[in-house]
Amino acid sequence: MTNLFQSVVQSTRGRFFGVTFVKADGSLRKMTCRIGVSKHASGRGLKYNPTERGNVIVWDTSVKSYRTIKLDRLISLRFSGKEIFFQ
Repeated sequence: MTNLFQSVVQSTRGRFFGVTFVKADGSLRKMTCRIGVSKHASGRGLKYNPTERGNVIVWDTSVKSYRTIKLDRLISLRFSGKEIFFQ
């Protein structure tokens, strides 16, 4: 699933997409986001490699902040009029 999700996300090429996943507290979250946003980065970078931990870093458009999506909690991804289910 990790490779499939990452290839689908990379195919968005920075365009908006939607995801549904289970948050750490067990609640369901729907988010519209994008990858490749660097305008608001601090320049320090992360202190860990998100890919090694099974995470993807995205820009959440509703709160205008970076968010981490845990791939093992992913339910679906919506892009270009299609929805892919992972569970």
